[in-house]
Amino acid sequence: MHKKKLEEFISFVRSFEASDCIAILHDSDADGISAAVICARAIERLRGSPPDLVITQKKRMVSIEKDTVKKLRQNHVNKFITLDLAVDQDPREFRPIEKFAEILVIDHHKVYNDLSSKKTVFIKASELSKKVEPSKYATSKLVFDLFSRVTDLHDLEWVACVGMVGDFSVNAWKSFVRHVLKTKKLSMSQIKGCTELVNAVEIIDVKDISSLFRLFYGASHPKTLLESRFSRYRAKVEEERSRLLREFDKKAETHPKQELIFFQFKSKYSIKSAVIDHLSTKIFPDKTLIVVEDIGNGILTLSARRQDFKVKMNDLLEKAVKPLKGGIAGGHVPAAGGKIRRADLAQFKENVLKILSHNA
Repeated sequence: MHKKKLEEFISFVRSFEASDCIAILHDSDADGISAAVICARAIERLRGSPPDLVITQKKRMVSIEKDTVKKLRQNHVNKFITLDLAVDQDPREFRPIEKFAEILVIDHHKVYNDLSSKKTVFIKASELSKKVEPSKYATSKLVFDLFSRVTDLHDLEWVACVGMVGDFSVNAWKSFVRHVLKTKKLSMSQIKGCTELVNAVEIIDVKDISSLFRLFYGASHPKTLLESRFSRYRAKVEEERSRLLREFDKKAETHPKQELIFFQFKSKYSIKSAVIDHLSTKIFPDKTLIVVEDIGNGILTLSARRQDFKVKMNDLLEKAVKPLKGGIAGGHVPAAGGKIRRADLAQFKENVLKILSHNA
């Protein structure tokens, strides 16, 4: 690990005091919430009490919202931690927080802007490990590795695995996962079940993530999640995903020259990630897949996947939306997301095809 970054991290977390007001902001997917659970439990062990605030936001690419900054000010937060969010993609809402709080950023997306300062410890997976591709160094594993240097977290190894499954990172950490399953006497189906449950809650009702976090925070075994009221969300997601996969078979657009498959749909749920993850991992790992979901109000959300790493999905979407008013995108090499106006769909498609044709 990068020695200077590690020293900055240790200095930050060892400064925690009971009088501090500590807030965590995390992504609402399985990796983000698992990272938040590990971080919150570590904070409790370091200072004797859990963080004062744990915050999730509406699913969007710009990571810190004005309402979040307002909430931090109102609660007199002086230590702020962001997890699994590319807050460096748009620092405009980030920098004002430094006026009243010290900040720790832990993330595994690519580096857009280096936010390191006297007030901010900025840690990206790419800076700490050259051996593991950043998209495969899930934030939950990164948080576990970092905090394990200052407190014992062995009982939370399974939580890291939930996040790793969510971000398709298991193959990069096979020995760690095997160790966890063996020593904790768990099955991979239990870990995957927890991941699917978290993702289902995010899809069906993201407002329930806070309640799920509280349950997850107190859980000592996957059964706590799998036998909870949240389990019903998994069935709803599977039913809707199956419907959309049947629709995909009839309506998907293929562009063989660009190795591109394009699919647009509407759903009562924000389910595009569940649809495209199934398609890209089980059916088309060697194709560029782009799924577009119409969420109303003239807005389309985007997901892109390519599991063989032949095309960088984050770069593809970022370039394709850059000329579009209000277009935003970001993510990892094999998986990325974004948002555009419905009126710009035709131009977005044209941009994607041009970029892929140029790269061919």
